Amino acid sequence: MNKIEQNKDYKINLFYVIFFIVLSTFSQKNDSFDKILTKNLKNDSFSIGEQLRYKISYGKQNKKKGILTAGHATFEIKKHDNNNYLFHGFGKTTRMFSLFMKVQHEYKSIANIETLNLIQSEMTIEEGKFFIHDSIKFDSHTALENSIHDILTTFYKIRTIAMQDYQNIDTLFFSYYYNGEIIPSYIVKLKKELVQTKFGTIKTTKWSPLLEKGRMFKESTGAFIWVTDDAMHIPVKIEFPILVGSIYVNIIGAKGTMHNLNE
Repeated sequence: MNKIEQNKDYKINLFYVIFFIVLSTFSQKNDSFDKILTKNLKNDSFSIGEQLRYKISYGKQNKKKGILTAGHATFEIKKHDNNNYLFHGFGKTTRMFSLFMKVQHEYKSIANIETLNLIQSEMTIEEGKFFIHDSIKFDSHTALENSIHDILTTFYKIRTIAMQDYQNIDTLFFSYYYNGEIIPSYIVKLKKELVQTKFGTIKTTKWSPLLEKGRMFKESTGAFIWVTDDAMHIPVKIEFPILVGSIYVNIIGAKGTMHNLNE
């Protein structure tokens, strides 16, 4: 493993947590799930050209969405070269929200098309006067032999899980690489629900992730993620409580997907 550069002194804030929950709907940890993650899976879930757009808002709990728009986030897939994808996630606060705190985040990951193993990971964060750039790179031989994943590559890797495997999973224990650390967590499958979206009514599976109780979250549980109940496994809605009210992430745009969201 060859590190090009790695800066390790940055903070985790609300906008990062939003980005993380969108990205890490699923990930890895336990043996049975690791077997699914590490094998080469047929990809019927996404392709080059896919773009997903989300609105981040704030409001009362247990609503369809928030009343105050805080920001927007976009996730897209491009072709880096003949052998590799470029996964790109970026977001920023709205003009009004930026009057209080301007935030811009950008994440890029290069991954092997066949294995989705990580080749290079890069992050740029701007929060007011605070700025950080962090990157890590692996040689292609290492990435092909080992299951190396950051948040972006994990998100897209798990979207390729076959429906028969997906239906048999109750709890996903996982860990993710971030800032030089491996951080453990888990997410629990609850039930199937119909969710009203911009695209109409969508069949989803509802999940609940573990949160870090403290300044931002009043409980370690209570957040919910709704993911399309099909081979694409696309998050369409997220709600998680903070000390006052809830933060919502709602899908507002989707193009280049393998299937229509409301099929």
